[in-house]
Amino acid sequence: MAGLAEGTVLVEGAVRSGAMNTAHWTTNLHRPVLALPGPVTSVASAGVHQLIRLGEASMVTNAPEILNDLIGRPAATAARSAQVDESYAPSPARHTPAPLGAAAPSTRWAPGR
Repeated sequence: MAGLAEGTVLVEGAVRSGAMNTAHWTTNLHRPVLALPGPVTSVASAGVHQLIRLGEASMVTNAPEILNDLIGRPAATAARSAQVDESYAPSPARHTPAPLGAAAPSTRWAPGR
């Protein structure tokens, strides 16, 4: 999930939870982790509070704050996309069928081919 988005917003997450795992993957991908704090008495909010306390997540309380945190990163996003190496991408394969009655090309391996 962390790799599919520009950032991750945690609404709830215990200290040992899938939400915390996603937050750590988001950090490893150098994307922002945003946290919406819940009740201090809730075990389900303990992980979110821990991320905020340790400075690993920015606290947000509404949608405009989330958008501001994500929109404020276009330079980082542009720099990251400039580093993408697309040399591995194959060229499009185009197959032209042989005319009817023509011999099919050999598919056997031969030295020097």
